[in-house]
Amino acid sequence: MSLKNLDAMFNPQRIAVIGASEDETSIGFHLFHNLVGKGYTGIVHPVNETAKGVQGVEAYPRVVDIPHSVDLALVTTEPEKLDTAIDDCVQKGVKGITILTPDLTSRLKNPKPIIKKIIKLPASSGCRVLGPNSLGFLRPAISLNASLYPGMVQKGNIAFISESGIFASSFLETANAKKVGFSYFISLGAKLDINIADTIDFLGGDRSTRAIFLFVQTINNGRRFITAVRNAARSKPVVVIKPGKAEVVSYLSLADSDPLSEEDLVYEAVFKRAGCLRVASIVDLLYMVEAIAKQSRPRNRRLMIISNCVAPAEMAMDMLKVMDGRVASPAPDRLKQIQNGLGLNHSLANPCYLLANGSAEAYKLAMENCIADDGVDGLLVICQPYPGIDADSIASAVVEVIQENSKKPVFATWFGRERGSSEIDFLNSNGIPTYDTPEQAVKSFMYMYRYDYNLKLLQETPETLLKDFSPKLDEATTVINCCKNEQRSVPTVEERSAILNAYGIPTIGSRLVRDVDEAVLSAKNLGYPLVMKVDSLAVDRLGRHDSISVNLTSEEEIRSSYLQLQQRIACSDCPALEIRLQPMLRRRGYELIIGAHKTHGFGSVISFGLGGKYLQAERDYAIGLPPLNQTLARRMMEETRIYLHLQQQEQFGPALRQLEEILVRFSQLVIDLPQLGAIYMNPIILTESDCLVRDVVMHLDRNLPTNYQWVKGDLCPSHLSIPPYPFRYEKDVVLPSGSTIHIRPIRGEDEPSLGRFFESLSEETTFNRFGQRQLNMTHATLARFCQVDYERDLAFLAVSNKEPEEIVGDVRINRFADLETAEFSFVVADRWQGMGVGNKLMEFCIAVAKDIGVRTLLIEIMTNNVKMIRFGHKYQFERLTHSADDDMLEMQLTIW
Repeated sequence: MSLKNLDAMFNPQRIAVIGASEDETSIGFHLFHNLVGKGYTGIVHPVNETAKGVQGVEAYPRVVDIPHSVDLALVTTEPEKLDTAIDDCVQKGVKGITILTPDLTSRLKNPKPIIKKIIKLPASSGCRVLGPNSLGFLRPAISLNASLYPGMVQKGNIAFISESGIFASSFLETANAKKVGFSYFISLGAKLDINIADTIDFLGGDRSTRAIFLFVQTINNGRRFITAVRNAARSKPVVVIKPGKAEVVSYLSLADSDPLSEEDLVYEAVFKRAGCLRVASIVDLLYMVEAIAKQSRPRNRRLMIISNCVAPAEMAMDMLKVMDGRVASPAPDRLKQIQNGLGLNHSLANPCYLLANGSAEAYKLAMENCIADDGVDGLLVICQPYPGIDADSIASAVVEVIQENSKKPVFATWFGRERGSSEIDFLNSNGIPTYDTPEQAVKSFMYMYRYDYNLKLLQETPETLLKDFSPKLDEATTVINCCKNEQRSVPTVEERSAILNAYGIPTIGSRLVRDVDEAVLSAKNLGYPLVMKVDSLAVDRLGRHDSISVNLTSEEEIRSSYLQLQQRIACSDCPALEIRLQPMLRRRGYELIIGAHKTHGFGSVISFGLGGKYLQAERDYAIGLPPLNQTLARRMMEETRIYLHLQQQEQFGPALRQLEEILVRFSQLVIDLPQLGAIYMNPIILTESDCLVRDVVMHLDRNLPTNYQWVKGDLCPSHLSIPPYPFRYEKDVVLPSGSTIHIRPIRGEDEPSLGRFFESLSEETTFNRFGQRQLNMTHATLARFCQVDYERDLAFLAVSNKEPEEIVGDVRINRFADLETAEFSFVVADRWQGMGVGNKLMEFCIAVAKDIGVRTLLIEIMTNNVKMIRFGHKYQFERLTHSADDDMLEMQLTIW
């Protein structure tokens, strides 16, 4: 449903207030009062069963009695009247309903019928619903206050979406005081229809919105959220606050293998992968609203501090260190200019300390030199009251400097002044964010840097780490089917190893021993030293130290250890446990863990960190979302202390490279095998030369349907939040000449070759495809071409079947937020034109569009590109009307 009728809802021409009232204690009174006489130029109709008029405006008994069409109905009635109000809205053809009735589920004896009705409403009638329990929404640009917030916020370019209405009211009050404006404020309420993803999609395409801020409590559909944020974050920042540190999310109780995946860490991984910035507190969110509204983002994390007082500057330096920022180092000659200009006897550094009674000219001189320096990415100006200091003049100097050089962000901390004082108001009004403490200013600077950094990480070009990787999926599936047929949820040790080996993940083999003599014989065959252990599933019953014996080097030790373990098993509550022998690594190494389990809302997540006996104690692990490529795997590992420690030791370089490969292989295993509920490889032994899995725990998902399969047209299976590489769209195509080309989805690793392909295009081909004769394909631009969200942007390369691979053509189906309309574009290499490649790409893409549920394909064509226009007609594209002055025309194909 996504965007359907959202524009009519949030930019309505006619509004009906159902439950509008003269009773000042009712929400119907306050809502109607906020709508009338406040500058909104649309029409507002009160609806009241008994009153002829409300607050001086003629009222109607029911919505259906209004003699005009209605875009939006605001419902404030009692819960028991809600059913009738909704029926009237459907009969009237209302496009959107906002339900402000509070505590719906608490005030109805049986709320399930009305909840089901609301959920089905968009599909049955096309009417969209905001709420219940919504505070409403504000649209300052048209002076529309369709909410219970008593005032009107300033016009601006930041959109704010909140799940909490009460929090939102106080937040808006503070934002007003800081002169921060908004394009939209939307209170979601219970999200029975319109949810976070819908509003992000809507605001992502809104030209008046420059940034989107979210107050999130729960995300029920991780895939929709990630897709919407990734699409919006391409052009505007998305900042989120998610309160609450929840309990352990893992569904399993595996004492030796549970990675203790807190729900909060899962959300953190989701936000990073989606490309948005998470802040820690409401205060941080408020200051980020102000900073993004007023300042450009820093290119790096080097901050320069200018202050007339030591203590607050030191506080700022401490926070900069805590948040992993960098102390800017201006060129010595610039610092010398400041020193000479101020007539100081001491040399200057960072922080740049001015005299306690520093003048406006001193601040200006210091700022001008620092902001112009290439080693400075942002400026923090601190002003501490002192007898004789002119704070107003200093504020004027700060504004003057920033107006002359606005490319770098400037933050201000004005001590000893009340909010609303003249200089702080002056700074706020002129685009300088002000802070009560230097720590908060530094946090805003670092948050802005982190946002850009997160986006750059998503744009990094991954290496082709596993070029010839071809997992033996059939072998792994056979093992799982065997378990299912025997109604076992836990594969045997041999079966677990077989599944890992099918994906090229190396394991240390083990051998089952049923008696002491077999243990002695197996020990001779395996060779010493050895490890004897109880099957890892039993560790939680026996305890780690009671379930394993290590460094066994003789027959006597084998016999003794076997008898001891056998006795411990006999005393346990599971006497059928198995004992195994395993070679003991002679090389010293580190014990790590890689695992995956399913979470509510986001599907499977992957864990990496310090494993073995230190897992529980250190809790040094990171969470990531599959699919992982080489870059994502490395960035995930870099979030752990153990990986950063190993990186500093050159001898572990080859093993860390292999570790990246194992993570990428493991990610593909998780993608291919939705039957797995949880799998933990713990420990993985990392030595200077290799990585080997010593133990693995694996459980099948008991909740997965027996005949589970991907839904036709769905590019993302239900156990994932991010669509994996769609192998099913790889295809060999025979051209009329008899030669064969291969069509496949694009990958992030294709960036270098795609850049060379675009560079090879002639001026005419380039102009017809891009509307310009020469291209300047930066890394960021190429990354957007290659690192696509297959849910929205299906991009394919046609390549030759020769080595090295040559790109023949590039073709794209870019879906709009409604997922039913898509823009189609393609380009063929000059030397391959006229060989039928274009026909094959067109036929291929129309088939793909049908498969994924696209109803309409659009093509934009240069008006003088007669060849392409004819080509469109050949495939039944219809030419749409356009102005004679336009350089482009649009053609449309209705698929179904």
